[in-house]
Amino acid sequence: MNRRLAAYWAERQGLDGRLAGATPGEVLRQSGWQRTVGGSSPYAAFRARSGACMATVHMAAESGEFQEIPAARGCTYLVPAGDWRVALSAGGAQASHAARRTARNHLGVDDLEIEDLGEAVLLVLHDGPKSSAEIRAELGERVRNLGEAGRKQGQTTTLPLATGKLQAEGRIRRITKNGRIDTERYLYAIWTDSPLKAGPLEGREAEAALAERYWSWVGVASMAEFRTFSGLAAAAAKAAVAELDLQPVEEDRLVRSADRAALDSFAIPSEPRYAFLGNLDSLLHLRRSTASILSTEDADRVRLQAPELLRTGVLAECDVHVIVDRGQVVGFWDYDPEAQDLVDWFWEPPNAEYRAVRDSHATWVRQELEDFRADSLDSPKSRRPRLQLLRRLRD
Repeated sequence: MNRRLAAYWAERQGLDGRLAGATPGEVLRQSGWQRTVGGSSPYAAFRARSGACMATVHMAAESGEFQEIPAARGCTYLVPAGDWRVALSAGGAQASHAARRTARNHLGVDDLEIEDLGEAVLLVLHDGPKSSAEIRAELGERVRNLGEAGRKQGQTTTLPLATGKLQAEGRIRRITKNGRIDTERYLYAIWTDSPLKAGPLEGREAEAALAERYWSWVGVASMAEFRTFSGLAAAAAKAAVAELDLQPVEEDRLVRSADRAALDSFAIPSEPRYAFLGNLDSLLHLRRSTASILSTEDADRVRLQAPELLRTGVLAECDVHVIVDRGQVVGFWDYDPEAQDLVDWFWEPPNAEYRAVRDSHATWVRQELEDFRADSLDSPKSRRPRLQLLRRLRD
């Protein structure tokens, strides 16, 4: 791990304090779209960068500062206003296309059926936002059950195929039922001021816009990391960065010429700056590489003592949340709602500053969020093995 580069990534991500007091929308514009899977990572991302409380995040969402929409690779992200057209054009349709292709090839669902069902969904939603259950109830047999074959393909009915296509086209949007962003309980609504009313950006233009944003968020990245985030093939990714004037930094990583001077003059801050981040925070997720901000010694420690924490057997992603100091992973944490406290595995003797940040973070989770989920399937019960492991490692 290059400590200086790790610290530079943290600065680019706004973990140096420069975004203190910034709105959630501005945090997303400067540090990148935040991945959502029904987990709590975005809340921690906003708090670590700007100090935003949960109520501030909810007000920003309600006022339209950001929305959860399909974006890169067709995956859902919190995307700020101003980026919606780019997000939908650059990758919003990927997951929808893949799902419809599977349904067409394996389940006998043709595009015309999905098109017709989508139009019926729009008619239902003209009366106001509705949940999937409410839409199904109104449409009755027009929503076809795909049986056991569909279940094996992860598609139990035709309704998600229709709503997924409508979302990718910017015709409908999702609204969380209770205002929280750590949920996958949604209402669907007509997107009256859709960013795609004038049509999507052309493929090359959208991909170039995505590349420009990506390098502004991360500062330094490899083409492989950009391709993993964007889902672009090699030739398309090369074309997307053609106007960025990228220069080599180290190994296969690249920096924009406009950022070269800032990178060359950057020095690691002398004082620690601890942050408790979710496992899908943009510091990790945009490059999908925990290993790049983990020292060799600490990486060996995790592989030897806690391989269960690694999702893929390598340090690309992890299921547990991270503690960072100036961009370097210095421990892991998770939250125990039964004890109403977090459990942390910090690799150095805790100092007063670390304890203050740790206790403040635990109090915030307990009083505002009440729990901290890795994703929509995470629960206090499923989390117990991770908590037990962290306690054993800590003690």
